[in-house]
Amino acid sequence: MSTIAMWKPPTRREYNPKPMDPGQVTVWTVKRDGHWTIPARWDGTAYTPGAGEWIPEARTERIGTIWSEGSAPSTWWVLPDDDMLNPVIVRRAAKKHQGEYTEGELFQSTEGDGWRNAVRRAENVRSRGIFPVIEYTERGQYDYTTRQTRPGTHTVVWHTDQDCPDAAGKERFTGDSARNYRSPDYAVWTPADVARALMGLVQIGCSPTPFCARCIMRDTSLASQHSCASVTV
Repeated sequence: MSTIAMWKPPTRREYNPKPMDPGQVTVWTVKRDGHWTIPARWDGTAYTPGAGEWIPEARTERIGTIWSEGSAPSTWWVLPDDDMLNPVIVRRAAKKHQGEYTEGELFQSTEGDGWRNAVRRAENVRSRGIFPVIEYTERGQYDYTTRQTRPGTHTVVWHTDQDCPDAAGKERFTGDSARNYRSPDYAVWTPADVARALMGLVQIGCSPTPFCARCIMRDTSLASQHSCASVTV
């Protein structure tokens, strides 16, 4: 007569995580590009180069805990120890990164830096609405055929804050044709269109953007950078 063997649970295997598995601590390089303390800017059609003190390129190290794999190969979402509420994307350098990083080196990628700011800007526009002001007017040219001077060409900048200092004292645009007045598909900009453009869902078609740096882009260092000669409608 055969005996019945009692069931035994399998032997528990020891978990040996890989270096880049979630929950593991890792160290990566952060590169800060060189820059002027006073950024370059546009004043109407005049370009002013950067000035002040030149801050050279700097490299530092950060340490944090891997949260999950990223959406692209050789990338990970990591929670930095010094800022746990703002995860960053860390990428492993490949041959194409030679010159900036050593092959295999982990570095902080900038590919996700704009997402949070894009959502913040889009929500600001959605809740406040937008309006155009005349940034500057180009003098109309003389037409020798009609012997009259053609009307000047307005360039407008869109704002969302009624009390924005960059819109103070400037005339509201009430016409139907001006530079920056229409989006690349020739429709007048609406808050929804601007929000989609800020989220990267619509191509603006020019740089710098036709939106106020202070109240829409929320970046005072870019103030007055509104020239967009590539869009004329």
